Amino acid sequence: MYSFAIELSSQKKNDGTYSLLLRITRERKHKRVITGYCIKKEQFTHSSNLGGWVINHPAADELNTQLSQLITDIGKAVEEKRKTLKTITLDTLALWVKHRDEECFIAYAEKEVLKYKESDNSYRTYVRYASAIHKLKEYRDSEPLFFHELTPRLLKSYRIYLQGLGNSETTIYADLSCIRVMVNKAISDKYLPIQDNPFLKLNFKAPPKSSLVYLTKDEVALIENYVPKASSKEALAVDCFLFSMYMGGLKFSEVASLKWRTVLNGKLVLESHRKGMPLGGLVSLKLHEKAHEIIHKYQQKTWSPEDYIFPLLSTNKDLSSDEKLKKQISSKNSSINKLLKTVLTQLEVDKNITFFTARHTFAFLASQVTEDVGALSVVLGHSDVGKTELYLKQINNTQEDDLLLNTFY
Repeated sequence: MYSFAIELSSQKKNDGTYSLLLRITRERKHKRVITGYCIKKEQFTHSSNLGGWVINHPAADELNTQLSQLITDIGKAVEEKRKTLKTITLDTLALWVKHRDEECFIAYAEKEVLKYKESDNSYRTYVRYASAIHKLKEYRDSEPLFFHELTPRLLKSYRIYLQGLGNSETTIYADLSCIRVMVNKAISDKYLPIQDNPFLKLNFKAPPKSSLVYLTKDEVALIENYVPKASSKEALAVDCFLFSMYMGGLKFSEVASLKWRTVLNGKLVLESHRKGMPLGGLVSLKLHEKAHEIIHKYQQKTWSPEDYIFPLLSTNKDLSSDEKLKKQISSKNSSINKLLKTVLTQLEVDKNITFFTARHTFAFLASQVTEDVGALSVVLGHSDVGKTELYLKQINNTQEDDLLLNTFY
């Protein structure tokens, strides 16, 4: 059983005042913690009949209220810890008192991640950061993680924890990278001194990059001739994948959100939501003959320019502003990836592909028919969307159309 009391320090400060201490007692063992309040010796009393511990002080009422609240709050903290069956020690309570007004790093990071949700065009960016912070929160078992606790030792321990969960080194590096971004933001916002950055003393290296997965022309032919055995969902996954590949490796979000109004005079006109390109800009791609054959299958007798070309999404709201649509695109992307893996298993192609493999495949096959190796190396070397889209910005439509027409014939 814990008990709490307010005491006056026996050590006099240079200004003639004494620190007020919180004494924590359990089984006749004591721990004293500085509360942060200082008064003169004659302004302190143990008598509870006077309504507090501080007397004859200009802010006596406020100080007594703060001290009473401190005892109430630490009592609640003990009860909360008991409910979770966590070990309670005098030292943990002393730390709680010492850092009670310090902001929790996890709470700070959660607020910062929400800004990605509100302003970033990529919903998956928000999901990735939110997932990384959620894992850290689970590691702490919902206990606060104060800024002073961010040490290399804690991050090493957290790394071991993630390995124990079965996370790959690539995933662990990605999670720690998200935390590092949040730490840098905290330093910028003056929550943490730059010299206390735990990553400065951590051997934090990216795992070796695995080679990009792409399909050969023979493997592409297998997919082109594929006849689904189970359901039309597999056929839809294949069509979307091939369409993306024929059109230069469009992102899944671009393919899923294509509407019939984007097909004009044999060209695919995309509204630009891409990094490095002005908002509201347009990207025009000549529609490859094979891509045209695919979308023709999905053209109904009656259709509206605002209808989606591929039956993937159930809403016609704007991709750039609707969070629910972004969630749906993310979910459908995962489903399509699973279907593509099923198709390749049936075709006995031993490659772990995702929808993004369409971009790698286009880049690989296009490199066989063009001398513009510099532009293609950007695509092959960078899976980051922002860097990859810079390639599309830097080459003109004529070059791009030639690549699209000549790569698949």
